[in-house]
Amino acid sequence: CGTAEGSFTMPLNAVSNEVRSVALRASEATAGLRLLSAAQRNACVQAYGSSLPGAAEAIQRAAEDDAAHARAHGLAPRVLQALVVDRATLEGKARLAAPLAALPDPLGQVESTWIRPNGLKIERLRVPIGVVAILAEYDVGAVIDAVLLGLKAGDAVIVHAGPIMFRTCQAVMRALAAVPLPPALRVAPVQFVPHHGSHARQELLTQRGRVDVAIPVGSAAWIHAAEAV
Repeated sequence: CGTAEGSFTMPLNAVSNEVRSVALRASEATAGLRLLSAAQRNACVQAYGSSLPGAAEAIQRAAEDDAAHARAHGLAPRVLQALVVDRATLEGKARLAAPLAALPDPLGQVESTWIRPNGLKIERLRVPIGVVAILAEYDVGAVIDAVLLGLKAGDAVIVHAGPIMFRTCQAVMRALAAVPLPPALRVAPVQFVPHHGSHARQELLTQRGRVDVAIPVGSAAWIHAAEAV
Protein backbone atom coordinates (compact mmCIF):
# COMPACT_ATOMS: atom_id res chain seq x y z
CA CYS A 1 0.00 0.00 0.00
CA GLY A 2 2.12 2.88 -1.18
CA THR A 3 5.67 3.48 -0.09
CA ALA A 4 6.55 3.85 3.57
CA GLU A 5 9.70 4.64 5.46
CA GLY A 6 12.07 1.68 5.30
CA SER A 7 10.40 0.14 2.27
CA PHE A 8 11.99 -0.39 -1.15
CA THR A 9 14.77 2.16 -1.19
CA MET A 10 17.65 -0.08 -0.06
CA PRO A 11 19.52 -2.86 -1.87
CA LEU A 12 18.34 -6.31 -0.83
CA ASN A 13 21.67 -7.21 0.76
CA ALA A 14 21.42 -4.11 2.96
CA VAL A 15 17.90 -5.10 3.98
CA SER A 16 19.16 -8.59 4.84
CA ASN A 17 21.95 -7.15 6.99
CA GLU A 18 19.51 -4.97 8.92
CA VAL A 19 17.16 -7.90 9.54
CA ARG A 20 20.06 -10.00 10.81
CA SER A 21 21.06 -7.18 13.14
CA VAL A 22 17.51 -7.01 14.51
CA ALA A 23 17.52 -10.78 15.12
CA LEU A 24 20.92 -10.57 16.82
CA ARG A 25 19.77 -7.80 19.15
CA ALA A 26 16.67 -9.76 20.08
CA SER A 27 18.78 -12.82 20.79
CA GLU A 28 21.07 -10.74 22.99
CA ALA A 29 18.05 -9.36 24.85
CA THR A 30 17.12 -12.83 26.07
CA ALA A 31 20.20 -12.87 28.31
CA GLY A 32 19.00 -9.73 30.08
CA LEU A 33 15.45 -11.06 30.39
CA ARG A 34 16.73 -14.14 32.21
CA LEU A 35 18.21 -11.84 34.87
CA LEU A 36 14.93 -10.11 35.63
CA SER A 37 12.73 -11.11 38.52
CA ALA A 38 9.03 -11.68 37.98
CA ALA A 39 8.35 -8.31 39.60
CA GLN A 40 10.72 -6.58 37.16
CA ARG A 41 9.13 -8.26 34.16
CA ASN A 42 5.70 -7.29 35.40
CA ALA A 43 6.85 -3.70 35.81
CA CYS A 44 8.05 -3.74 32.18
CA VAL A 45 4.66 -5.03 31.03
CA GLN A 46 2.88 -2.22 32.83
CA ALA A 47 5.36 0.42 31.65
CA TYR A 48 4.98 -0.64 28.03
CA GLY A 49 1.20 -0.62 28.30
CA SER A 50 1.17 2.76 30.01
CA SER A 51 3.35 4.32 27.30
CA LEU A 52 0.72 3.88 24.59
CA PRO A 53 -1.92 6.49 25.53
CA GLY A 54 0.77 9.17 25.75
CA ALA A 55 1.70 8.47 22.13
CA ALA A 56 -1.93 8.27 20.97
CA GLU A 57 -1.79 11.30 18.70
CA ALA A 58 1.20 10.06 16.71
CA ILE A 59 -0.10 6.50 16.55
CA GLN A 60 -3.55 7.62 15.45
CA ARG A 61 -2.10 9.80 12.68
CA ALA A 62 -0.09 6.86 11.42
CA ALA A 63 -3.15 4.59 11.57
CA GLU A 64 -5.23 7.08 9.60
CA ASP A 65 -2.48 7.27 6.97
CA ASP A 66 -2.36 3.48 6.71
CA ALA A 67 -6.15 3.29 6.50
CA ALA A 68 -6.23 5.89 3.71
CA HIS A 69 -3.77 3.83 1.65
CA ALA A 70 -5.75 0.66 2.38
CA ARG A 71 -9.00 2.27 1.18
CA ALA A 72 -7.27 3.56 -1.95
CA HIS A 73 -6.23 0.00 -2.74
CA GLY A 74 -9.73 -1.38 -2.17
CA LEU A 75 -8.94 -3.59 0.79
CA ALA A 76 -11.75 -5.43 2.58
CA PRO A 77 -13.83 -3.74 5.32
CA ARG A 78 -12.52 -6.18 7.94
CA VAL A 79 -8.98 -5.01 7.17
CA LEU A 80 -9.99 -1.36 7.43
CA GLN A 81 -11.65 -2.08 10.78
CA ALA A 82 -8.51 -3.79 12.11
CA LEU A 83 -6.47 -0.72 11.15
CA VAL A 84 -8.51 1.58 13.39
CA VAL A 85 -6.39 2.66 16.35
CA ASP A 86 -7.57 5.56 18.48
CA ARG A 87 -6.98 6.80 22.02
CA ALA A 88 -9.72 4.53 23.39
CA THR A 89 -8.01 1.50 21.82
CA LEU A 90 -4.66 2.39 23.35
CA GLU A 91 -6.15 3.20 26.74
CA GLY A 92 -7.83 -0.20 26.66
CA LYS A 93 -4.48 -1.89 26.02
CA ALA A 94 -2.94 0.10 28.88
CA ARG A 95 -5.71 -1.05 31.24
CA LEU A 96 -5.17 -4.68 30.22
CA ALA A 97 -1.47 -4.48 31.07
CA ALA A 98 -2.12 -4.28 34.82
CA PRO A 99 -4.21 -7.48 35.17
CA LEU A 100 -1.79 -9.26 32.82
CA ALA A 101 1.11 -8.27 35.05
CA ALA A 102 -0.84 -9.45 38.10
CA LEU A 103 -1.24 -12.99 36.74
CA PRO A 104 0.93 -15.69 38.34
CA ASP A 105 4.43 -15.92 36.94
CA PRO A 106 4.41 -18.62 34.23
CA LEU A 107 8.15 -19.27 34.54
CA GLY A 108 9.72 -21.84 36.81
CA GLN A 109 6.49 -23.74 37.42
CA VAL A 110 6.85 -27.52 37.61
CA GLU A 111 4.53 -29.12 35.07
CA SER A 112 5.42 -32.74 35.80
CA THR A 113 7.86 -34.84 37.81
CA TRP A 114 8.97 -38.43 37.41
CA ILE A 115 11.59 -40.77 38.83
CA ARG A 116 13.82 -42.87 36.61
CA PRO A 117 14.50 -46.53 37.55
CA ASN A 118 17.97 -45.48 38.73
CA GLY A 119 16.42 -43.01 41.18
CA LEU A 120 17.12 -39.89 39.10
CA LYS A 121 14.40 -37.29 39.63
CA ILE A 122 13.37 -35.37 36.50
CA GLU A 123 11.17 -32.30 36.45
CA ARG A 124 9.61 -30.49 33.51
CA LEU A 125 9.71 -26.74 34.11
CA ARG A 126 8.17 -23.84 32.24
CA VAL A 127 10.91 -21.71 30.70
CA PRO A 128 10.97 -18.83 28.18
CA ILE A 129 10.82 -19.72 24.50
CA GLY A 130 13.56 -17.20 23.69
CA VAL A 131 12.88 -14.98 20.68
CA VAL A 132 9.38 -14.80 19.21
CA ALA A 133 8.89 -13.12 15.83
CA ILE A 134 5.45 -11.67 15.14
CA LEU A 135 4.76 -11.27 11.42
CA ALA A 136 1.60 -9.16 11.30
CA GLU A 137 -0.32 -8.17 8.20
CA TYR A 138 -2.89 -5.67 9.48
CA ASP A 139 -3.97 -6.24 13.11
CA VAL A 140 -2.17 -3.68 15.29
CA GLY A 141 -4.03 -4.76 18.41
CA ALA A 142 -2.68 -8.28 18.03
CA VAL A 143 0.85 -6.90 17.80
CA ILE A 144 0.47 -4.97 21.06
CA ASP A 145 -0.99 -8.03 22.78
CA ALA A 146 1.88 -10.19 21.56
CA VAL A 147 4.47 -7.74 22.87
CA LEU A 148 2.89 -7.61 26.34
CA LEU A 149 2.38 -11.37 26.52
CA GLY A 150 5.94 -11.99 25.34
CA LEU A 151 7.39 -9.83 28.09
CA LYS A 152 5.20 -11.52 30.68
CA ALA A 153 6.61 -14.87 29.53
CA GLY A 154 10.21 -13.63 29.50
CA ASP A 155 10.56 -13.70 25.72
CA ALA A 156 12.15 -11.14 23.42
CA VAL A 157 9.81 -10.11 20.61
CA ILE A 158 10.58 -9.09 17.02
CA VAL A 159 7.80 -7.29 15.17
CA HIS A 160 7.67 -7.44 11.39
CA ALA A 161 4.77 -5.37 10.04
CA GLY A 162 3.45 -5.74 6.55
CA PRO A 163 2.93 -2.69 4.30
CA ILE A 164 -0.75 -2.34 5.24
CA MET A 165 0.05 -1.21 8.77
CA PHE A 166 3.76 -0.44 8.68
CA ARG A 167 3.38 3.22 9.70
CA THR A 168 1.12 2.35 12.63
CA CYS A 169 3.45 -0.33 13.98
CA GLN A 170 6.39 2.01 13.53
CA ALA A 171 4.64 4.64 15.68
CA VAL A 172 3.79 2.03 18.34
CA MET A 173 7.37 0.79 18.43
CA ARG A 174 8.68 4.35 18.82
CA ALA A 175 6.47 4.75 21.88
CA LEU A 176 7.74 1.48 23.37
CA ALA A 177 11.35 2.36 22.62
CA ALA A 178 11.06 5.44 24.86
CA VAL A 179 10.19 3.36 27.94
CA PRO A 180 13.01 3.23 30.54
CA LEU A 181 14.18 -0.33 31.14
CA PRO A 182 15.91 -2.08 34.06
CA PRO A 183 19.75 -1.94 33.93
CA ALA A 184 19.88 -5.70 33.28
CA LEU A 185 18.20 -5.11 29.92
CA ARG A 186 21.15 -3.69 28.01
CA VAL A 187 19.28 -4.50 24.78
CA ALA A 188 15.58 -3.72 24.38
CA PRO A 189 13.44 -6.88 24.50
CA VAL A 190 11.19 -5.60 21.70
CA GLN A 191 12.77 -5.11 18.28
CA PHE A 192 11.22 -3.79 15.08
CA VAL A 193 12.14 -4.78 11.52
CA PRO A 194 12.46 -1.44 9.67
CA HIS A 195 11.33 -2.91 6.33
CA HIS A 196 7.90 -4.22 5.34
CA GLY A 197 8.69 -6.07 2.12
CA SER A 198 8.59 -9.80 1.50
CA HIS A 199 12.39 -10.00 1.34
CA ALA A 200 12.67 -8.74 4.93
CA ARG A 201 10.04 -11.24 6.04
CA GLN A 202 11.82 -14.11 4.33
CA GLU A 203 15.17 -13.09 5.77
CA LEU A 204 13.69 -12.98 9.26
CA LEU A 205 12.25 -16.45 8.85
CA THR A 206 15.69 -17.83 7.96
CA GLN A 207 17.22 -16.66 11.25
CA ARG A 208 16.67 -20.02 12.89
CA GLY A 209 19.69 -19.75 15.17
CA ARG A 210 18.35 -16.50 16.61
CA VAL A 211 14.57 -16.67 16.16
CA ASP A 212 12.97 -19.55 18.06
CA VAL A 213 9.34 -19.18 17.00
CA ALA A 214 7.69 -17.20 14.19
CA ILE A 215 3.97 -16.45 14.39
CA PRO A 216 2.27 -15.06 11.27
CA VAL A 217 -0.91 -13.07 11.98
CA GLY A 218 -3.15 -12.15 9.04
CA SER A 219 -4.91 -13.56 6.02
CA ALA A 220 -4.57 -17.12 4.78
CA ALA A 221 -2.30 -15.93 1.97
CA TRP A 222 -0.07 -14.08 4.44
CA ILE A 223 0.23 -17.11 6.70
CA HIS A 224 0.87 -19.44 3.75
CA ALA A 225 3.68 -17.16 2.52
CA ALA A 226 5.35 -17.40 5.92
CA GLU A 227 4.92 -21.16 6.14
CA ALA A 228 6.41 -21.62 2.67
CA VAL A 229 9.84 -20.27 3.70
